[in-house]
Amino acid sequence: MSTQLPPWKLGAAAAAGSLATLTVVKCNSLRKSPPQQKEVESKEGVPGTASLHVHSSATALAMSTQAGERATLSSMDGKYGKKVTREELGRCTWTLLHTLAAQYPEDPTRAQKRSARNLINSLTTVYPCKECAKHFKEVLRHSPPQLNSGYELAQWVCRAHNTVNRSIGKPIFNCERVDARWGQLDCGEGACSLEGRRPPVA
Repeated sequence: MSTQLPPWKLGAAAAAGSLATLTVVKCNSLRKSPPQQKEVESKEGVPGTASLHVHSSATALAMSTQAGERATLSSMDGKYGKKVTREELGRCTWTLLHTLAAQYPEDPTRAQKRSARNLINSLTTVYPCKECAKHFKEVLRHSPPQLNSGYELAQWVCRAHNTVNRSIGKPIFNCERVDARWGQLDCGEGACSLEGRRPPVA
């Protein structure tokens, strides 16, 4: 025998059934739909879960970032895709040695002397150009680095540079002008200067 529910209970049961159906639809939608799916709304116009919007925004941001990275790398190919030449490597190395000597203190500590010697000697073993490293080793053998003062080191670097220049047919630099050429670094407010270095000569 069936029992007929009062009208107010029938309305409540129907509403509960609709809510359960809507919940199942939402869960299935979240499992099966792609991240870009639009927001799900209920029959009453109540917005669905906001996580879909967050996920879509994150996906769009990631795609945009990847596209930007690819464009940046593509634009860099022409500038950074070339091999470093031996001449470019040599110029950068001599710039390092000359500026190091220009910043070297007039009364260096033992630690500073040891560090400078180790750096210079390392160029005979780990320098990227094997032929250049071998030649520089010969330069050091005939004329060891002078590390007792900034002036001595700057003059030694200049003479060593000129020795290499002669061997490859390049012009000789006037060592009296080393300070004018490499004596100052453009760092602002002396931020690059080592304590105890000699003042640059104009």
